Amino acid sequence: MNNTPFMVFSGTKSRYLAEEICKELDCKLGQMNTTYFADGEFAAQVVSYVSKIYYQLDNIPLAIAYAQKSVKADSNSSRWAWLGTLYLTTGDYDMALQTFLHVAQINPNHPLIDLHISLAYQALNNLEQAKNHFSMAYQKDKEAVIRFLESNPD
Repeated sequence: MNNTPFMVFSGTKSRYLAEEICKELDCKLGQMNTTYFADGEFAAQVVSYVSKIYYQLDNIPLAIAYAQKSVKADSNSSRWAWLGTLYLTTGDYDMALQTFLHVAQINPNHPLIDLHISLAYQALNNLEQAKNHFSMAYQKDKEAVIRFLESNPD
């Protein structure tokens, strides 16, 4: 297969057709995990990638919408942290804080979660909590905090 700038994704009922299309177009069949819900709805893991694409296109409302779908499909801490980062970016500091605190509950060892909580508290002008969480982040992984701050000077 060549390095085409696109992939084809398939649902569960059309995989054979998608494979044939990929052969014809000489492209990759993208991997997609599907989660089914009790009400018959389903969501695919690909939505987390779609969220990041919309973010890069500066369409933050759609990035948030797809991030919300992503955490519904698969509630891992990295997806929740991404959603919190989007809230922080838009200035929805209460939702960012709530989301980051949720990440800390489901994965207290998530890299830099205390730093993100600190940023949300700082934005909410709760400087005491911001200082506490910054200290916790720094104690857990000093080098990671420094790298983050160097790469995000604002």
